[in-house]
Amino acid sequence: MAIRRPRANSAHHLQPRYGDPSNSRSHGDPTDIVGDAFNKLAREQLIPQIANRTRNAISVDRREVFYYSRLRSGSRCTCYDAGEGAPHGLCQICWGTGFPGGFHKYGTETYLFEPSRQWWGVNVQLNPLVGVPPWFALEPDTTFGYIEWDETLHRGQYYGIDSSRFEFRNGDGTVKFEMKMDGYDTAFVPYTEVALKERALNNQGRRLRFRVTMERTTAQDRSPMFLQHWYRLLVNSVEPPLLWVDIPRRNESNVLAEYGAIETFQPIQFVFSDEIQQVNLEDLIIRLFDNTRWKVIESSPNDPQNILTSHDVQARKVFSHEIMWLVPL
Repeated sequence: MAIRRPRANSAHHLQPRYGDPSNSRSHGDPTDIVGDAFNKLAREQLIPQIANRTRNAISVDRREVFYYSRLRSGSRCTCYDAGEGAPHGLCQICWGTGFPGGFHKYGTETYLFEPSRQWWGVNVQLNPLVGVPPWFALEPDTTFGYIEWDETLHRGQYYGIDSSRFEFRNGDGTVKFEMKMDGYDTAFVPYTEVALKERALNNQGRRLRFRVTMERTTAQDRSPMFLQHWYRLLVNSVEPPLLWVDIPRRNESNVLAEYGAIETFQPIQFVFSDEIQQVNLEDLIIRLFDNTRWKVIESSPNDPQNILTSHDVQARKVFSHEIMWLVPL
């Protein structure tokens, strides 16, 4: 009796029907084709629909928040103690992170000048006796001095100023703050938020130069001092940089209520859409309807096939004795 020879062109010739741990499956196996087709369908249709439905669900019962990403790299703040390997816990330049600025606010770009930056000065020194971090002050036996530094804006277009801060002390003298932009100003002009906004909206890659002038009547008077200047520019629109989140559950416990101390004790959950790409531990959330602050303690991104659809975040309340309570809006 003749032995039946298998068909050489059969699609199933010598091919396993299920798994292929030995990696012997030939190219073009129908099981591979079906899997590739499903993965393509998921990437192009199913997963984007999940992300879109998440955004729609959040918009139905949304809560508005400001979101701040904790800085984890960059130049060290002047408050950083190399011996202890830690920053000063109450530093209002790095806000306890060890990196100047401390946090990046979503929807903005921050520009900051503080003692660790490069600067030029006349009759000015860093005074470590004031505290941590040190402040700029006039040198002994001088009555006049100034500091200058440059900023080159990273973008060609901004939409306005979100917030700014100029921190100084007059002492027994005066502090004057001025600025100019290359190709726009022929001399220094008084610094105001209006002047800064005008130049930020028309920067076109030009360099900004700032000058802080300190003056006192006699060298025996207390010196004026200057610590830092920062400003945040809006990068997405003229509107405040809000994020919408969903808060599906709100578990609270009243602790020590009989003693008059009522605090929110248990963490709560936030759901972010894919509008924000990354949520890390120790990031800061400010919930606007009650102005409470929340520190991220757990983050779980939902990213099938490495395509982000949402974030499930657990956060605990920040209390008034913590440095995160003071991070500026």
